[in-house]
Amino acid sequence: MAETDESYAAEIESEIAKLERDAERSQKSGNIEKALRLLERALAFKLEAYGPENPETASAWTSLTNNYNVYAMKHLQDEDFKASHSLLSKAKALLESPANVISDEEKRRLLAITYNNFACYYKKKNMLKSALTHAEAALEIEMASLTADTPSATHLNLCAILSQMGRHKHALEHARSALELLLADRENQVVAAPKELAGDEDEKTSLLAVCYHNMAVEQEYLRMYHPAIESYRQSYEVCSAVVGWVCATGSADSGR
Repeated sequence: MAETDESYAAEIESEIAKLERDAERSQKSGNIEKALRLLERALAFKLEAYGPENPETASAWTSLTNNYNVYAMKHLQDEDFKASHSLLSKAKALLESPANVISDEEKRRLLAITYNNFACYYKKKNMLKSALTHAEAALEIEMASLTADTPSATHLNLCAILSQMGRHKHALEHARSALELLLADRENQVVAAPKELAGDEDEKTSLLAVCYHNMAVEQEYLRMYHPAIESYRQSYEVCSAVVGWVCATGSADSGR
């Protein structure tokens, strides 16, 4: 009996490994739908083989949720709205499933990301009230979370949505909130090896440049012309401080 159980466990582990290898190959070849189906099957096998308490199962759950979000945003960039909404809905359903195996804090972190991406989806479809509802829900989760990824990015998302709605005073308030968070993050950052932080720092610098630019735009709308000029200058200086960059709101000039 023990030998049978061990043989079955080995078969399951072999099948999981194969599914994950095939998913990786499918991702590299651009067959995203197939890759996600394989990852879904791998998660199902891990739930059966390892149980909900096993870290391997939780890791697979998180990975699948992240992949849903990543590829939903890629579909959104391509204006494949149906595919984008479908993947975001799958991410939300996975996180809200009664069978959810990840920690409450990790669930909140991933829900905030998913709601933020829903906000981007609705904003691109010019459904601004729905975009605002989802962005506000994301921010509420992030402000109560210990591990929120990017509340500053959520504030900037809200800034952009409110600006499109003509609510420029509130948009400026969110831009300022984003700026406070980004500057505080810079001040409190723990020094680490440059290579380890290079990608993260580029993203934060990009957000800071966008933040100053968005502030300038809203200040212009509100006829705060002198502060707007200063904000535009700050945005330009942040961009110029990074070698090879141009202003994040402009286009790259490869000839320079």
